[in-house]
Amino acid sequence: MVPRVPHAALAEAVREGWWRGARGYIADTGPHAGFDAFKVWMLAQLLWEPDRPVAELADDFFTGWYGPAAKPMRRFFARCEEVWLAQPGPPWWIKYYQQQDQVLLLPPAVRAELRALLDEAQRWAVDGGQTAVAGGRLPVDGPRMDDGGRQMADGGGRNDLGVECGNQESGNGERRTVAGGRLPVGGPMKDDGGGQMADGGPMMDDGRWPMADGGGRGPDAESVSQIPGSSPHSSLLTPRYLERISLTSRAFAVTEAAGNFDALRRELAAPATETLSATELGAKLVGWQRARARLRQAVDAATEGEAPALASANIGFLLRNDPVPHLLAVLGRRDRVAPLAALAELTIAGEPVPEHWAALAVAYGKNRLAGATERLANGWFGEAAPGGLHPGFLHPRSGDIPAAWAVRAAPTEQGRVTLGARVLGRRILRVEGAWDTQVTQAQPVQPGQLFVAEVQMRGRSSPGNDAALTLAFVDAAGRLVGEYRTTMLPKGENAWRQLTLADTALAEARYVVVGLVATRQFDGDWLEAAEATLRVAE
Repeated sequence: MVPRVPHAALAEAVREGWWRGARGYIADTGPHAGFDAFKVWMLAQLLWEPDRPVAELADDFFTGWYGPAAKPMRRFFARCEEVWLAQPGPPWWIKYYQQQDQVLLLPPAVRAELRALLDEAQRWAVDGGQTAVAGGRLPVDGPRMDDGGRQMADGGGRNDLGVECGNQESGNGERRTVAGGRLPVGGPMKDDGGGQMADGGPMMDDGRWPMADGGGRGPDAESVSQIPGSSPHSSLLTPRYLERISLTSRAFAVTEAAGNFDALRRELAAPATETLSATELGAKLVGWQRARARLRQAVDAATEGEAPALASANIGFLLRNDPVPHLLAVLGRRDRVAPLAALAELTIAGEPVPEHWAALAVAYGKNRLAGATERLANGWFGEAAPGGLHPGFLHPRSGDIPAAWAVRAAPTEQGRVTLGARVLGRRILRVEGAWDTQVTQAQPVQPGQLFVAEVQMRGRSSPGNDAALTLAFVDAAGRLVGEYRTTMLPKGENAWRQLTLADTALAEARYVVVGLVATRQFDGDWLEAAEATLRVAE
């Protein structure tokens, strides 16, 4: 969802490995063309010449790739790198991968700053920054390129990025490396002697980029300038530069939409939202659903076509956390028809109503939860399982664990799962130092039944840590059926609060699985849970 830009750190790692004797490099990557073009090109160059300075590589790349828009595009990625490297909290490998908290790295003010740089780059690409382009934004669909980066006459073609190292022989016999065994996407072409191609490509200095002095003759016999602020560049190259800027613009539009969507979701999860009336909550749900639609549109625009800005966009991790069932439950306890009134605001506004929201609202409206059947065994954790968490030598800090629940915990130095003292037949489950701890219970289901899971939780959850209630249905083989639903504690310190999830068992479902989950807990993070229930609406 956000640019992951550790260019200097990656370069330092390659050099350090070379200095220490490493002569092999393995990378598993699916680069996003909008964010990662320089990253993979830079790594390919460093694998041949580890001592080349990053600044020299950046001069080479940004000048050749973006032409007159090089300066603002370089500032865009430099700002992204500054934000990425300055992020708070503990470091870990592939930080925030498929986690909603990654959007916190780019708050609204930073997103506005980065968008302004993309708009500036667009103006530079068109006429050296003299005037704004119509609409002030890049079109979603820029011109498409063939494998050599030339715009095709019919607008067809594709871009290609890779990290495997291939060799390219220049006119003087020197062998040069290029990403993916070919010139970078949109890179100028050359003939075997390094001179002008028959298609009018500019002269090359070493087979990679136009000469730094802007030399070379385009098909319009004009000087081709590659440096912002220098002589006018060839108008025939403008579509190339705009297409490359458009890739980043389309990818960054997903970042912007994700940030807006997530901010509204965090607002819904705030305790103050529980006091809203049905009409007020409905208005907020309308805004959130519209933000969801804009996010999906941005993802579609970034991933479609033969030159996608994002190689893939799995946004399920961002959409999954759902605070709405709890808010509907709060309304329903005050007035059983209020949840239906809140969702009616969505219908009036022409926005879709998710089926699990509607099912829960109907259950309250028809008073179907008044005599709901409780399904969980030992939901109040009063009984402890014999022997504790196995194997004990991997979990020396853990104590009693609840009977009838399956407890899985990745061993960590500070990991601890235990039950507190018994009070009136109840105990509190506490989790600390977890990297991935799951406390789950499965119960058989009948298709068509509405299940409502609730638990009391409190604790401290820092960015990157997820403390959540989960609800899922599986078939007889244990495969997921339908959606995996979750609702999380808000970040920061949380007093006791109720978390709620609801969903209807599909035809293939055989079991419902309720989970209490803690992942990536850091110093000071902890989770306590009590009074877990799973009711079936009558």
